[in-house]
Amino acid sequence: MVKNTAKKEDCQNKKSSGFRSFFNVVIGDYDIFFANIIKFLPISVLFVCACMILKTGFVSVAESIENEVVQTVMLLVLAVLLVAAAGVFMQKWYNVVFKGEPLKKFDISLKKQVKITGLIFAFLSTLGFTAFSAVKLYNRVPTPDWKFELAYFMFFALLALAPFIAIRFSAWFAFLLNDEKLPGAKEVFAATESKMRAIIFAYIVMFVLPMLIEANTFVANDYVTSFLRCFGWSAFLALFVAETQIQKCEFFSKK
Repeated sequence: MVKNTAKKEDCQNKKSSGFRSFFNVVIGDYDIFFANIIKFLPISVLFVCACMILKTGFVSVAESIENEVVQTVMLLVLAVLLVAAAGVFMQKWYNVVFKGEPLKKFDISLKKQVKITGLIFAFLSTLGFTAFSAVKLYNRVPTPDWKFELAYFMFFALLALAPFIAIRFSAWFAFLLNDEKLPGAKEVFAATESKMRAIIFAYIVMFVLPMLIEANTFVANDYVTSFLRCFGWSAFLALFVAETQIQKCEFFSKK
């Protein structure tokens, strides 16, 4: 077992300069991503290959089956496996960057993996709440009862804000990856008070690369396009893990 060295001082790397300062809005002055770019590439390639193999295999089989129920089940299983692959990537990236684990060593905890996968799904479900609320409000047929309409609108409008509440708990991933007890909701809200603008801006920057790739199918070859998409999401995951660790260090470390 690799010795745990992921303390606050481990986040305090040299300030970056030049074009790397762009990522400082995501990871502060810690220079985590670019300082470990050589370590990121092989981990990313393994993640990308795993995602492409899973996607190609499951989609090909699902398309060959006419039963829609079986197709749906297979696609749900694929989604679970892709999220699990993301969890493995996050564990390995965190262990390498913050615990000094060698690239050749593959120390993945199954118990931790289950928790990370569940936490990822919990975060993703908040996006589902937003989509569900948008559909319900768009398809709503008004009634004469204005009190009921106001309550209906307020309920689904608040439900649509679920992702903005969830991202305040982003540091939970770092606590979980570092085998620490998760802070309670009261502590999280107190620690992230007045920090929402920085957190939201960090997420916007982290989503730039994968969203640009998703929006531009500029490569005719499907396999190359799939590779680029998976690579973009691996970069997002690497930045996300770094961001959660920085939040853990800056928001929750006792002065």
